[in-house]
Amino acid sequence: AIAVSVGLAILLYTSFHYSFDKYIPDGENSYRLITQYGGGTFSTNTFACFDDVLSDYPEVKAHTFCYDNHTIEDVFIGENKIKVKDALFVNDSFFDFFGVNITRGNKGTINQPNTMMVTPGMAIKLFPEKDAIGQTVLLRSFTQNQDSLISYTITGIVEPLPRSSHIQYEMLLSQSGHFTPTVKAVKTRKVFGGLIYVKLYPSANIKALEESLQTKVEAVLGGKHGPPLEVFNHRLQPVYDIHTSPGLNQEKQPTVRRSSLNILLMVGLLIFVIAILNSVIMHITRTTFNRTANLIIRFHGGTKMNLFLQNFIDVFISVMISFLLSLFLLSAFNLFLAKLFITDWSISFDNLWFWILFFSLFVIVSVIISILSSLNLLQDLTIQKEANKQKGMQAAVPLVIFQFVMVIALIGFALLLSKQMNFIEKKDLGFASENIIVIKIPQQNAKVDIFRNELLKIPGVINAGTARHYPGY
Repeated sequence: AIAVSVGLAILLYTSFHYSFDKYIPDGENSYRLITQYGGGTFSTNTFACFDDVLSDYPEVKAHTFCYDNHTIEDVFIGENKIKVKDALFVNDSFFDFFGVNITRGNKGTINQPNTMMVTPGMAIKLFPEKDAIGQTVLLRSFTQNQDSLISYTITGIVEPLPRSSHIQYEMLLSQSGHFTPTVKAVKTRKVFGGLIYVKLYPSANIKALEESLQTKVEAVLGGKHGPPLEVFNHRLQPVYDIHTSPGLNQEKQPTVRRSSLNILLMVGLLIFVIAILNSVIMHITRTTFNRTANLIIRFHGGTKMNLFLQNFIDVFISVMISFLLSLFLLSAFNLFLAKLFITDWSISFDNLWFWILFFSLFVIVSVIISILSSLNLLQDLTIQKEANKQKGMQAAVPLVIFQFVMVIALIGFALLLSKQMNFIEKKDLGFASENIIVIKIPQQNAKVDIFRNELLKIPGVINAGTARHYPGY
């Protein structure tokens, strides 16, 4: 029961991570454009001007441009302030690219000035007692020297993207209107100002397309202020690889290493196999214990199939009890698992996929244990020879040896992992991280120094400094 619980939890967790972005239409031909400056780390944001040049490529089936660098955190309705976690500036191509379901409204309205679409959850937050469509809200927008409120009209309700998506939103905002100058500015500068996504035809030459991007962007940004374009390196990253490719700058959601998931799957499989071998050895022992009774059954006309079915029923009942106990364990430790894996992931018992997996494993395990514990029935011996055969459990010996080898491997793996975690926790970072607070400020101007000086006057504040980036950013 414990092994089934552990195995199912690991299988569901890894399946969740491997399912990321599989919802995207034509996802196997969809890419995100990422850019590297010099020999540094690739950034998820790239030149926004690619949105204007990608249409010239015959191999490009569709593309879309999103902008998320402008801080939108507060929405005001009268005296009420509602916090916003994820806001994206998009155009109508975004909906078709990601297969966004618009429950109310028309995607074309997002191209109109100062319009927005919200998820059903955000619509209830904003207007719990009336229809959100057609309502006007005020968005708090920060620029370098200005803190302003901008009026936006809700023109549609859109379903949120699945949890297994590398990009999320609560609000979709028009790129037209108040933010038009900002969008035009980032399209004419050598800054990583936008998220660019591309769908290619299956016959497209990806390598040739990547190399030609440099030439295309030269016509737009060639004479602009900033580093020479030769120091930038552009790549098309498959959307299916985004979640399992950690290490990129400005990633939108937490990522995980594919190797970590594979190791986790291997550990879960080993635990599961050891548990199956335990059951096989137990049922081989029971068969040996009931050897005399089985001989009497055969003497009275019972067939080997009768004995196999009897063993199968025995196995079926014990496996069923184990799986029922595993359900209890999974439900009891569900919240603990969610905290253990440091994500908002948890086991969903109302998911059809969970029950298909559960019952499939139940049948497979029952059949495997029944067959392995009934191999002695394959021997073509008469009842007299079977009766004179020496008692013993020779069939279980190699299974026990194999089981011990795997247990030793698991213990070694656990010790190695413990050493690695101990190293990570105690590694000297080069600075004292205790009692340090990071305060994110939406504006970057001279008032930051005034704020820092005021902080220094507070009793208990030893020191204060300002920075664009900080360790762990």
